[in-house]
Amino acid sequence: MTGRGKNRTYSTIGKTYHTENLQYELIPYRRLDYPLRPQRTVVQFNSTYMELIDMWDISRGEIVWSQLLILSVAIFGLGTCIYMVFLEVNRNGIGLFIVFLCVMIAIAFGMVYVLLRRLSRELFTYTYFPIRFNRKNGKVYVIGNDKKVETYDWKNLNIHMDAKVNAPWDVRCCDVDDNGVIQRTFSLPFRYQRVHKVLYGHFEFVNRYMSAKDDKELAEVASSIRHIFPVHQRKETFKESVQRSLLEYHYDFDDTEFPEKTLQLDWLFVINIPFWFLKLLGRRLS
Repeated sequence: MTGRGKNRTYSTIGKTYHTENLQYELIPYRRLDYPLRPQRTVVQFNSTYMELIDMWDISRGEIVWSQLLILSVAIFGLGTCIYMVFLEVNRNGIGLFIVFLCVMIAIAFGMVYVLLRRLSRELFTYTYFPIRFNRKNGKVYVIGNDKKVETYDWKNLNIHMDAKVNAPWDVRCCDVDDNGVIQRTFSLPFRYQRVHKVLYGHFEFVNRYMSAKDDKELAEVASSIRHIFPVHQRKETFKESVQRSLLEYHYDFDDTEFPEKTLQLDWLFVINIPFWFLKLLGRRLS
């Protein structure tokens, strides 16, 4: 759940913007010579604003099935403890064993509450958490799981590729104060296992849109988009759920707009089919 929604879930909040980030620094409004890569993240596109999904949409559903499994165990344990309390009271009255069972009931109730809270982030909230880039006023609007909208100035953002060990990289956009401390942050939706031209291309897709000065430049950005994901008007279809839940099971995806050219299936996916099916089920529920 790290990074989804509430801003404080980003571990970099309140920390100094380190100079090592400059190794992969990206400058707003400075053009890069990379192919534009929307990567199936576009929800809306017009001459005023472009809206993208949030970074965690690709993993949507994972939290659902795992938490539902644990929740079912917790509820079963809670029911068992309550049943044992009634039996013990009827047989021997209130004793030390009853106290122990009451403690277990309290723990089980706490687990159920926590699990329901976590599930509510996926099952009982917005269909998606949009990032909207307004080309005309240079603003970025980000809505989080707390349902609050944060506004950023694109030109004032400190942007870099956030390098992780054994985890996908993302393009991290930071609002840094005069003392160099990160106040707020958000990520562009596409992630990749390493620094790669497709991450530069994903940033450049957004940057080129924000930099577009006329219809010709805007049309160049629009021409790179093959898929619109209009979840602002409807729920995603079953076919879309299958396609989007499968994306992370490919070991190379230079351009997900044109999968027939660049996607290569990781054949280890065969042993992961049960987990993929559970993720798909969780995604459909969410």
